[in-house]
Amino acid sequence: MLHGLLQSALQEQDFEIGSTRRRLDEELGKEAIRIDLWGADLGVEDVRLEVGSKAGQGFETFGRKWVGANVTVRVTCEFSPSSNTNDQPDGDLHAERGEKPALLAVNGLHDIEEDIWSPKWGLKGKVDASVQVQLRRPGEADATEYVAPLEIKTGRSVGVMNHRAQTMLYTLLMEDRYGE
Repeated sequence: MLHGLLQSALQEQDFEIGSTRRRLDEELGKEAIRIDLWGADLGVEDVRLEVGSKAGQGFETFGRKWVGANVTVRVTCEFSPSSNTNDQPDGDLHAERGEKPALLAVNGLHDIEEDIWSPKWGLKGKVDASVQVQLRRPGEADATEYVAPLEIKTGRSVGVMNHRAQTMLYTLLMEDRYGE
């Protein structure tokens, strides 16, 4: 459910707590979801509290830190300015420990659950969200635009290397599809 809620927030370009609660209530109002909860012996109110506590503040923090800000001044973005009021993102991107971080900002959405087939690599994958990002590396004055995979991980940080490998694989697939 968290996964779908974040995808909806990306589509709506709205990470506010109130909007997240509204989307959660809409999901919990669907008959199929209620049947799934009943089958799992879960109550609607318990799920509302559990998911709402994780999603509300978490999505707002995610949006403020990573989405809609420009890493350079006067770069247009596909997301509306209201989705982030900061002039600069908080999104430090660390490749290695001790390395000066790059700045990353998600500034557009291409697709949700995008199927990507790569003849070059002989692989296929389903990317949670294909996003447009701006990346400014340390020492560089200007940011570079990329299409990148955004994989949503809602569980514990177990198997972090597996998650990184999946994202690297999707980056290769997207390089083949988008030529970046």
